[in-house]
Amino acid sequence: MKILEVLGGGAWGGGSVVVLSITRGLMARGDQVWVACSDGENARRFEEAGAKVVRLPLWFRAIGPLDAVPFLYLAGLCLKERFDLVATHTSKGGFLGRLAARLAGVPHIVHHAHGFAFNKVLSPLTHKFFVQLERLAARAGDYIISVNDQQRSKAIQLGVVEPARTCTVHNGIDLRIYKSVDRPGARRQLGIQDSNLD
Repeated sequence: MKILEVLGGGAWGGGSVVVLSITRGLMARGDQVWVACSDGENARRFEEAGAKVVRLPLWFRAIGPLDAVPFLYLAGLCLKERFDLVATHTSKGGFLGRLAARLAGVPHIVHHAHGFAFNKVLSPLTHKFFVQLERLAARAGDYIISVNDQQRSKAIQLGVVEPARTCTVHNGIDLRIYKSVDRPGARRQLGIQDSNLD
């Protein structure tokens, strides 16, 4: 499959780590993965992993009229590359990415809800606005994968998505990095006696 992961804006962080794990897993099974991001650290790490990276132009955190530029860029990229799947991440990446992919006729569009913008402390009017944006984006996509049941339930309760078009998949942890740890040394460093672990 040819897949575009739309990470959008933001610095390297927890969401990026999750998307990097997903990207590595997809490439390991033979998929061709592209990643759309806006900052240098994300671009560097995904390139090192072997993904094809595209930098989104004029990506700003705040919503504004310049969002038309990355939206049109994503739509054009989807039209040109004919992705089998577009997977979006972050609130803004999910909104612009899903609409652009639908406009371009991408056959499968999935959003990974690491968190919804309407979950922040907002004025009632702003909350309502973000819920409406999420409803619109959900209609443009096929499915929403939530990182926890609370996010999923809230999205269903607010009418963002129907229960049959969403599920929860908890973030995994790669335990291989802990296999070569000096366990007795780590216990001593933390002041934990072996007998406390039984």
